[in-house]
Amino acid sequence: MYLSQSTTTLVLLLLLTATLTYNTLDLQKNQVLTEMEASSIDLKSSSLEHVIESSLPNVFNRVLNDAELEVIDNYNNNPSGDPFFESTNYTLAYLKNGTEDIIVKDYLENVSEEYSNLGYTIDYNFSMTNITMVDGFTFKLDYDLYYKIQGNKGVIKEENISSFQYSTVKTVLDAYHYIKPTYVGVINVSNPNAETLYDFQVKVVFNDSNFDYSIEPTGEGLRFFDEDGNYVPYWIELWDYTDGDNDRTSILWLNVPEMAANTNTSIYIVSTYPKISESNGNLVFEMFDDFEDSNSIYSKWNIFQGDWTYGTTSDVFSSTTYNSKMVQCLSAEPVSRMISTDNITLDSYTIEVDARGTSSNTNTPNTMVGYFADPQYLAETTTHPDAFYTFELGGREDDGSLTSLETYDGTQLYWDPEEYATYADLAIVNQYPVDYYNVHRADLDYSSQNPSEIWYRLKLNVIEDTVYGMYFTQLDYINNNEPDWMITETISNPYGSYFELGTSFGDHSSYTQNIYFDNFRVRKYASIEPTTNIYSLSKTVGINYITPPKAEGTKYVLGSDYNLYYEEADTYPSIIDMLAGEDSKSWEYGYGLKLKGYQ
Repeated sequence: MYLSQSTTTLVLLLLLTATLTYNTLDLQKNQVLTEMEASSIDLKSSSLEHVIESSLPNVFNRVLNDAELEVIDNYNNNPSGDPFFESTNYTLAYLKNGTEDIIVKDYLENVSEEYSNLGYTIDYNFSMTNITMVDGFTFKLDYDLYYKIQGNKGVIKEENISSFQYSTVKTVLDAYHYIKPTYVGVINVSNPNAETLYDFQVKVVFNDSNFDYSIEPTGEGLRFFDEDGNYVPYWIELWDYTDGDNDRTSILWLNVPEMAANTNTSIYIVSTYPKISESNGNLVFEMFDDFEDSNSIYSKWNIFQGDWTYGTTSDVFSSTTYNSKMVQCLSAEPVSRMISTDNITLDSYTIEVDARGTSSNTNTPNTMVGYFADPQYLAETTTHPDAFYTFELGGREDDGSLTSLETYDGTQLYWDPEEYATYADLAIVNQYPVDYYNVHRADLDYSSQNPSEIWYRLKLNVIEDTVYGMYFTQLDYINNNEPDWMITETISNPYGSYFELGTSFGDHSSYTQNIYFDNFRVRKYASIEPTTNIYSLSKTVGINYITPPKAEGTKYVLGSDYNLYYEEADTYPSIIDMLAGEDSKSWEYGYGLKLKGYQ
C-alpha cells in the first residue's frame, strides 16, 4: 500500500505526540511519587520526634525508680555497707545513661527497624545534655536528637534538634527513708482544766524511761504532729542533760493547737531524717528570745540604758546546737535595762527567764524582770521615759520619801548616795520618773531570801492585776523541784503591757555590776498546767513513695497506718541528694523535700 507524503508526515506527528505525552505522564508520575515520599518522610520524622517527646518523661521516671531500687537492693544485700550512690554526679550519670539506653534500645531501634521494613533507612543519635529541676518533684530534661531519614526516591530529611521535656515524678520509691527509717511515738497531753486551751504551750520531758536516745541522739530529727496531721511547733530548751541526780533529761515545749477541757489529746512524736533541727521558740511562745539571733537586741528590744552585747552562755542549758549565746550588760550603769518592742495582749500569762548577776559591792545578783511597762510614760525625758514594776533579786531603792535616781544634765542617771538604800531581798518594786530629773524607786513587797551570784530561773504568774513570783536554781528546774510562790502583790495601777530586763543596781565607777539573761519567754496561763504521758518510738513499716501532693486522705505508704507525704523545703536534700545519701541539699539544681504527714 502506497502512502502519500502528507499521510506519512501525519503518522509521524501522531507517533511523536504519543511519545511526548507518555514521557510527560511518566515525569509527572515520578514527581508525584517523590512528593509522596517526601510527605511520608515528613510524617515519619514527626512521628520520630513525637516518640521522643512523649516517652522521655516516662522513661526518666522509670530510670529514677530503678536507681531507688538499686540503693534498696544494695542495703538489703549488705546492711552494714554504704548503699547510696557515691555522689550526686554519679547519681546523675546513672540517670543520664539509663535514660539514653532505654530511649535508644526500646524506642529508636524499634522505629528504625519498622522504617527499614518499609524501605527507608535511618541514622540517629540521642543524648541527654543536662538534668535540672524546676520544683521539688519536677525535672527538666535537656537533650539532643539527630536523625537522617532516606527514602527509595532519594528524598532525605536530616535534623539536629536541641530541646527539653519536663518529667514529674510519679510514685517513685523513697530509698533514703527506707534505709534511714522514720520512728513514731505518741504523747498523750491531758488538759485538767474546765475550759478548752487553744495554741497552748505544753512542757514535755524526755528521759531514759520514756525515750530511746539511740534513735534520736541529738534531737535534731524530731518533728511533732497533731491528730489531724498538722505540724506542731516546738522548742528544745534542754537536750540530754546528765548529772549525779539525773540521767539523760531533755525538756521541750510544744504549741498544741487545741486541747478540749478535761480531755486527753494525742500528739505524734516523729524521728526522721535528715537531722535538721526545727526547734523554734518564736513559733511556740507568745513572746520569746533565746538570744541566739545576733539581731534580736535591736529587733525585739529597745535599749534604755547600758551597753548590751551577746556572750557565750555557761549555764546548764548551754548547747552548741540549741543554746550557745546569751545577752549581757557588763559594767552596767544604774538601772541598765532594755524594754521589749512588742507588748502582750493577754490578761493572764507566765513569764520565765534565766538570769545571773555579779556585783563588786554586794553578794546579790541585782537582776530584775520588768512588767506592766509603759516605754513612754514621761516621753520628754530621755534618761528614764519608762515606768514599770519589777521582780528583782536585791538592789537599790529610795531611802524614805527621797528619790534615789537622779539626772543632773538630762543625759545620764546617777544614784544619790544620800538618798538610796541597798537591800538583799526578793522584792516587787515600782519604778517610774517623777519628773525630768528624778526617778522614784520603791518596793511594794519583799521577801527575805538569800539569792547569790549564780544562774537562777525567774518565774512570774501575772493573773490580771496580781503578780506571783519565785526564783530557783536551774538544776531545781530540771529536776522539777520548783518552790511555792515566794512573793505576791496586786498592782492597782499597771502602766502598760511591755516587758523589761535589766539590773536593779549598777554604777558608773565605784562598783562593777554585770548582768546576764537567757531564754526569755512569755506563755499562756492556765490554773492547772497540762500533763503528758509519753509512749516510746517505734519504727514505721513499709516503703514510702515520693509523689506530688494529691487529694487529702490519699495513702502513699505500703504497710503503714501513717499517711506520709512530702513538701518542698529549702535546706533539705533533693531527690538526687537523697540517692547519694546526703542529709542536706548539695546539688545546686535541686529542690529540697521534707517528709511530713502523720495521721
